[in-house]
Amino acid sequence: MALPPNQARNILMHAVSATWTLFLTALVATSATAITYDASLEAPPELGERVGYWERIFQEYDSKTIIIHDTKDPQLILDILPFSRMAALKNDKLLLTSNGQKNIAEKYQRRYEAALRQFSKLGSEARNLGLMEDRVYQVYSKNKKAYARLMSGRASIRQQRGMADIFKSAAEKAQDFLPYLEMEFKAVGVPIDLTRIAFVESMFNETAISKVGASGMFQFMPGTAQTYMIVNQLIDERNSPIKAARAAAQLFKSNFQDLGNWPLAVTAYNHGPAGIARAVKSLRSDYLPYLIEKWDAPSFGFASQNFYAEFIAARNSYNKAIREGSVSQRPSRLKLGSGKLKQSVSLKDLSEIVELDVSEILKFNPCINKKVASRYPQMKLPRGFELLMPLSAGQSKSHAFLAINAYLPQKKIAYDQRTNVRRGEQ
Repeated sequence: MALPPNQARNILMHAVSATWTLFLTALVATSATAITYDASLEAPPELGERVGYWERIFQEYDSKTIIIHDTKDPQLILDILPFSRMAALKNDKLLLTSNGQKNIAEKYQRRYEAALRQFSKLGSEARNLGLMEDRVYQVYSKNKKAYARLMSGRASIRQQRGMADIFKSAAEKAQDFLPYLEMEFKAVGVPIDLTRIAFVESMFNETAISKVGASGMFQFMPGTAQTYMIVNQLIDERNSPIKAARAAAQLFKSNFQDLGNWPLAVTAYNHGPAGIARAVKSLRSDYLPYLIEKWDAPSFGFASQNFYAEFIAARNSYNKAIREGSVSQRPSRLKLGSGKLKQSVSLKDLSEIVELDVSEILKFNPCINKKVASRYPQMKLPRGFELLMPLSAGQSKSHAFLAINAYLPQKKIAYDQRTNVRRGEQ
């Protein structure tokens, strides 16, 4: 919608004054920090082998490789199934499919589980029953505690798919996001190393949704997210990488203040600070390796026990990729501006003001529910909503963005914000 020249000039003059520029921040970001290493974020010696295991997952084994390993001590690897190589040797394309790999891996796992059971019955003599029993003995006998678990029938195993190819793609994609994420973490006052948690949570997939309802690049659950962000039918800021990064930084800071050290604070991001606090109180220790060894709460499972080690491994793996050049560091291709609305406005009216299609606004603001927005184009974005816009859209559109707050009071928008949203449109 074109404005009369005099009105447009007055609006723009007012918009670029000191009063209005406070509501617009140009998120000027070039490249992320090449190598990050905060001394407060180190792996305790007891977690060194665990970190090494996850580094191999991120650097060596691709997604067509499945590793069978001990659940309690993942560095105890029983078998590695390289399906690409197996498919080539056997000329069997079925081994390149997810179902084909799953079936073979499950057969291997069941056979190893049968071998584990033999040791609780026969002791060390079980090693002579077959190749897999001998492999089990060779692996577990190197670790006294694991060996004791094996002999008492408490050893368990699981599968882990490699992620080296996925990690590399994520590291390349991260070049667009990390500069902005680091800005948010710096602003909150927490180590920028922690931005690398996005590898662990989603591999920088901003549309990731977990089975239990966690969403976005930083995988916030709805209840936790509502403390820091807008989460409703129209807006779910968990799906905005920049806003979710700010919330993640705030959550990390809160966890650190409550728990006193970063290994616990990072683990609490996955397990919840209340659960970690209970473990600390029960065991009278705030040393993460001790909690991993002793805390037997059902909810403190494999994911929580490995979360900190996995994060350290992700940071180290990213640093290595940048240092060795397997991933090229480059400036972000996102050129964004951020402004807060001084009053509510519908997407339809906003589109006219900034001279961008609604689809473009949604592209830069993925926290806005596309289904709801398309069905109810007059539903309003609330006052105080932080709007992200492309600064590269051109000088006129940048000016239009600056003019949003100046222009809105002059528009008469009559619309009932309480529009009902039908089920299934969230």
